[in-house]
Amino acid sequence: MTGYDGFSKSNNAIAAEQDGLYPASVLARRLKVKTAAVRALLAPEEWHHTSKRYNRTDYYSIETAADMLADLRGWTPKPTDCGRFRPVIGPSGRESSFCNYCTVERATHS
Repeated sequence: MTGYDGFSKSNNAIAAEQDGLYPASVLARRLKVKTAAVRALLAPEEWHHTSKRYNRTDYYSIETAADMLADLRGWTPKPTDCGRFRPVIGPSGRESSFCNYCTVERATHS
């Protein structure tokens, strides 16, 4: 079922939501947990295009999340993780983490 429903999300994304799969932010809101906890503890089941820019959005299972609800509610970020880091593959081919906002390497970020 390809195509888009207006400018919001693909028809496949709508079908996924009818099957109990949701983006991390929607799932977190429904379960009253942190979005970062959903992303940290759950593996996405599938991804779909969303928005008029065709963003790739991960979708997570509400059933799996419900089974892990205690872990999701008890999750706290690591002290060194400000939540703004993303993995970057450097020129050497090794992964390092940089802050999305200030481009400071994780080890030196305060």
